[in-house]
Amino acid sequence: MPLTRKKAKLIIWIIAITVYLLIIVAERTQRTNTGYKAAVLQGQVGGKENRNKFLRYQVEKLQSLSNIETKANEELKMSLPKPSKVIILEENI
Repeated sequence: MPLTRKKAKLIIWIIAITVYLLIIVAERTQRTNTGYKAAVLQGQVGGKENRNKFLRYQVEKLQSLSNIETKANEELKMSLPKPSKVIILEENI
């Protein structure tokens, strides 16, 4: 049974519209996936920023003079020398 011109044109239009709709669906799916990936990356960035803030706080805490003095006294059993134990050397230039 031969196809008439009208039927052939109709089939071509149906195929064209189907391809067009498939392209739209694929594009929207890709956009959605990209949005999900962006959200995941933003969450990771937030976690890294929080970790960075915590580490900066730890560095400041460990570098504080009071912390160093406490560790020297308690952990290393160090203390300031008594004035009688201090010898001042003169510098000869």
